Amino acid sequence: MKTILGTLKEAMSVGVPCVASYVGGVPEYARNKENCLLYRFEDYEHLAMNLISLFRSQELCQKLSVQSRFDMKIVVNRMIFIKFQRIFIELF
Repeated sequence: MKTILGTLKEAMSVGVPCVASYVGGVPEYARNKENCLLYRFEDYEHLAMNLISLFRSQELCQKLSVQSRFDMKIVVNRMIFIKFQRIFIELF
């Protein structure tokens, strides 16, 4: 079963402009107005405003897309490094 966070990370890694709420591990990866648009989960009006912003601004979509792809590459590289580090420690 996929998690919401996993789905968000996948979308960001391929450059989909995303809107997400400040819940769970989302703030670890998503930075408001840098690589994603964030809102408080109970604030549906802010969610709607974020979605409208994406529909109205191709420039904003492009900015979020480029930055999220870049940021997710860093996240993936960090995860790979940690896995190799664990393997190395187990071997020695």
